[in-house]
Amino acid sequence: MRSLKLQRGFSLIELLFAILIISVMSMISFAAFAGFGKTQTVKTASADVVSLLQSARSQALSQVKPAQCLNQPLEQYQVSFTVPGAAYALEVVCSGTTYVLQQKTLPPQLSFSAGSASRIAFVVITGAAQPSGIVTINGYGKTG
Repeated sequence: MRSLKLQRGFSLIELLFAILIISVMSMISFAAFAGFGKTQTVKTASADVVSLLQSARSQALSQVKPAQCLNQPLEQYQVSFTVPGAAYALEVVCSGTTYVLQQKTLPPQLSFSAGSASRIAFVVITGAAQPSGIVTINGYGKTG
């Protein structure tokens, strides 16, 4: 008579199946994380552009006169965009002359889409946008 031994541990098939399940779940997680990173890049770039626009409006309202203007009358602050492209800049206009105060560039793979405003200016005292416009950022198959 043979005695049955109690089997302890896992068979090779069970271990391979467990490794397969873990591998598939890891690939799905990695793909989702990569997509999340791209979405965050677009959102961060959009927030940076909005921040620069708010800064231009704030400086126009407060009538802060930069050193570049010297004794010239301050007319407006503006943000100009390279459309299509990735560069944008905060500028000040004094007596019809434009001075660049700050230049920025979007992260790689992102750009301003065709049809975006090339410039948004904020008039001193009122802070009104002249002309008002829409700026769209494209990249990674996403829009911001």
